[in-house]
Amino acid sequence: MQKGYEKTYNWVKGLLKTCDFSDSSKRLGLKQISENILLVNFLNRTYRITKEGVELIEQETIWTVDSEGYEFDLKSVLGYYVLSGANIEPIYEYCTLGQFSGGVFRESSSFVSMENKKFTDTFGNDYEKFKKIMNMFSMEYEEGNRDGKYSWNYKILPKISIKLIFYEGDDEYPSKLQILYDKNAIKIYNFEQLAVLHSSIFQAILSMGKRNELLKELLPKT
Repeated sequence: MQKGYEKTYNWVKGLLKTCDFSDSSKRLGLKQISENILLVNFLNRTYRITKEGVELIEQETIWTVDSEGYEFDLKSVLGYYVLSGANIEPIYEYCTLGQFSGGVFRESSSFVSMENKKFTDTFGNDYEKFKKIMNMFSMEYEEGNRDGKYSWNYKILPKISIKLIFYEGDDEYPSKLQILYDKNAIKIYNFEQLAVLHSSIFQAILSMGKRNELLKELLPKT
C-alpha cells in the first residue's frame, strides 16, 4: 500500500506532465536546460525536474535525512514550486510560518516546542557549530546583531527569501532556531506546501549538525 508521501509525489508527477516548463522557468527564476528539463538548487543539492518527476543529480554539500518520507516530501515541494502560477518577487519582509496559518503554529504550540527541543538536542548552545553549517550552505550573515541573536539571509528558492535566526541560550532558556519567510511565499505555496518546505529546511540543518558531530567523533584524537 502506498504511503501518503508517495501518493502526494505521484500526484505531483502527474501534474508535471502538462506543465509549461518555459513559462514556469521565466516566472519562477529556474534554469531551463531543454524544453522539458529544469534545474533547481536546494541547500547545495541540484535537482532535475522533468515531465516524469524530480531527481537528485548533484550534491555540492553532502547531507542526508534519516526519515523514510523526506526525499518524497522534498521532491513534491520542489515540483509544486514549478507548478505554482505565481508571478511575484520577494518583498524582503518576513514572518513566521505560524503567521500564515492563522495562529495554528504559534510560538507556544507543541509543534514549535518539539522543533526547539530537536534543535537544542543537536546544537546545544554551540553557536560556532551552527555558524559552520550556515557557511557550508553559503548563507549570508546579517551584520549588526547583538544580545545573543544572530541572523542569516538566504534564497531557499529563486523567489523565496528566508531569514534564519539563532538565539543563544542561557541558564534559564535553551538556544533555538527561528526560520522566517518572505511574506510573498504564501503566494507561491499554499500553507500545507509551505509547511513541508519548512520541515525540509529544518531537517536538513539538523542532519548537518548531527553529521558534523559524527565526523568529529570519527577523527583521530590528537
